[in-house]
Amino acid sequence: MKGIYIALIALILVLPLFGQHCGSCQVADNSKTSGTITLPTPKLLTANKAEWISNDYYVKYTWQKKPKIGTDLLFVEVYGKDKKKVKDLSITADAYMPSMRGAHDTGDKPLKLNKNDKYVIDVNFMMAGEWGIDLKFAKNGKVFAVGLVKAKI
Repeated sequence: MKGIYIALIALILVLPLFGQHCGSCQVADNSKTSGTITLPTPKLLTANKAEWISNDYYVKYTWQKKPKIGTDLLFVEVYGKDKKKVKDLSITADAYMPSMRGAHDTGDKPLKLNKNDKYVIDVNFMMAGEWGIDLKFAKNGKVFAVGLVKAKI
């Protein structure tokens, strides 16, 4: 009888590992992809510092406030060689915990351009720890640069 209880407890503890993602996770649908897409190597970005992401563009990012558990706004400004703000790019963000890759990934979500010509997205930090946000910069449907924003919650 004791063995049955141990087996049931083990099954209860192991079974969720084979289940679906938690309710807050969004699973990417890769069934429509054919082949492998090679992305540029991510460039580590530093808050409040202009960083070149390609020969033609540099970016600067800021947070609305210091990131903590909950939702925080990430602002990204893109400039061209002429030091003028660029407003015609498509930028997506994928927030994730590197230590739990796949468990809490948001998938690529588009940033929106606000009235101050800053790209903005709300990032939901659902637990404490190290987070990474991959920013993919595209023009005419082609990703030409990837930036990495790190946050410690």
